Amino acid sequence: MKYQTFFMAGATAIVLSMPAVQAREVVREPVRTSTHFAFYSDFATNLNDALITTGKNRNDGKPEMFQLDAGRECISALPPSAREGWNLAVDYYARVISPVEWNDRQQFLLRQDLAGTGPDLDARAQRFADMAEHFRAVTTTVYGECQWREQDAKNREWIFMLDTRVDLHGAAISRKLENLYGTPWHGLPLRVDLVPFALPHGANSIYLTPEGGHLLVSDSIDERHALEIIFHEASHTIAASGRKDPAQDDRERT
Repeated sequence: MKYQTFFMAGATAIVLSMPAVQAREVVREPVRTSTHFAFYSDFATNLNDALITTGKNRNDGKPEMFQLDAGRECISALPPSAREGWNLAVDYYARVISPVEWNDRQQFLLRQDLAGTGPDLDARAQRFADMAEHFRAVTTTVYGECQWREQDAKNREWIFMLDTRVDLHGAAISRKLENLYGTPWHGLPLRVDLVPFALPHGANSIYLTPEGGHLLVSDSIDERHALEIIFHEASHTIAASGRKDPAQDDRERT
């Protein structure tokens, strides 16, 4: 018996199998909850996303978080130990986590562990998750003092904006998707984490068996596209080959 997690990016599915165990509970309250979505603005998940992107920028020789404008002034005013902790964490992410894709094992394990949407980790995976957590721990002063208040406010503003649109149009869209795929929704409400970047394109999703899924969405997605993006990503959790849903083969040919 295997517990399977499926990643969706367009029409491509990647499978990672783990022992069948219950998902680890992460006690955090959503900002808003509807029939289909539970929206979160979570500090640790946002910090992880910021470190992934900052590590990638370091590897690519691009400007990093806190190197420009107000961010640079804020971090410069913090103790040297806090600044060095941030630098060391970015360096670790740049070497180990940022070079891989969002659906590779390194980023997947951290995402699942932070969201509590996956199974308990085996010993090797747990050591990896613990090490990343230690590096994040030394960055909490920098991220908390210089970024989190603004980021949390942006996340919440985006959630409330989208929540109004979901209330108006969500029921009709969800029925159309059920008719299109020929199968009902699974594991509602789906957890949606608002984050600053969600590389590479601002939103992605994974779907789980026997049901459910997890969405990462950037608050940089504008109002015109927010409703389409959220249901586009959520639709990847409806029809899954691991659940033998009837529309999966048709979808993968489109």
